[in-house]
Amino acid sequence: MRDTPYGLQADDLKRNDSLLTSDTEPGTRGIVMSVITILSDFGAHDEYVGIMKGVILSICPSVSIVDITHQVDPQDIAQAAYLIPASYRFFPQGTVHLIVVDPGVGSQRDILAATHGGHVFIAPDNGVLTLLMNRGKSDTIVRVYNAEYFLKP
Repeated sequence: MRDTPYGLQADDLKRNDSLLTSDTEPGTRGIVMSVITILSDFGAHDEYVGIMKGVILSICPSVSIVDITHQVDPQDIAQAAYLIPASYRFFPQGTVHLIVVDPGVGSQRDILAATHGGHVFIAPDNGVLTLLMNRGKSDTIVRVYNAEYFLKP
C-alpha cells in the first residue's frame, strides 16, 4: 500500500480487471455497469461533453449516461468533492461515476478507480475523492491505466 500524492491509500497499484465488468459478460466477477454518471467542470458551451459521451457509447453502447452536472466551477476540486457524496447515493449499486475536474488536466496525474458502497468512482488523483473516502465503506482503490481507452488527438 502506498500513499498517493493527495493522501488516498492505494492498496493495489496495478490494473484490476475484476473491478468492472460489462453487462455482456455473464458470470464475471466485479460490478456490472449499466449506468455511468458524469460530473465535470466542462461547462455546456462546447463539444467536450458530447465527445466524452460518444467515446463511452462507442465502448459500451448499452450503458445509460446520466449528467450530474458540467457546471462545477473550473478546476474547483472542493466543489466537486462535495457533490460526489451528495449525489451518488441516488443511483443503483453498480453505477460508475466519472469525475472530471482537474487543474492539472493533460498532466501525468494518475487516474484512480475506487469502489465505495457498491459504486465505482473514477477520478484523477487530485484529492477529489477524499471527502467520499473519509466516510468509510471503501473496498478498493487502484490506479487505472489502459492506453486503449485514451483519446488520441
